[in-house]
Amino acid sequence: MVLKKEVVLERLKELDTVLGVCPKISSLVRISQYIVVAKLASLPDLSGCRASSTTTFLDRVMEELTKYKNKRLEDLTKSLSMRWTIERGFIAAATLIFDIADHILSAKFGIYPETYADSLKLLKDKGVISPDLYQKIKGLGGFRNILVHEYLKVDVDELYENFQRCFKVFPQFSKEVQEWLERT
Repeated sequence: MVLKKEVVLERLKELDTVLGVCPKISSLVRISQYIVVAKLASLPDLSGCRASSTTTFLDRVMEELTKYKNKRLEDLTKSLSMRWTIERGFIAAATLIFDIADHILSAKFGIYPETYADSLKLLKDKGVISPDLYQKIKGLGGFRNILVHEYLKVDVDELYENFQRCFKVFPQFSKEVQEWLERT
């Protein structure tokens, strides 16, 4: 599904209003909003497929997450702010991966998957990503949903493990999608 810029802006305003009661979180969300709005304004339309530009944004998100790559599990356990920053970055990266999948599957194949798991499996089935990458990335949707919906109940050990793994898997995803786009 491709949302119009105006719809995204309206949803971001609603989110800002809801989170306005917590200034610390609200300022982080506002920064995220500006990034999303700037990205929306700069996305070119590649014959109905915006995946190429979105992979560039995924690379930028990973660059930001790299600032926390050498943090230890104890650091995440002790600092709720750091944990939330990493969670938010992970959510952003995972969401971009699913946006890329949706763009490719809808624009190039006319397929509209119903679940995150279906999106990744279909990318593998269509030759967009390798079976090896698929094995590494499947389950991402479930973990993303845990981060989005469980809030303080997130298992810090699981977060740390997935966070460390994302530095290998997410760039591989970006690379394979870019290579596929160049071939098509």
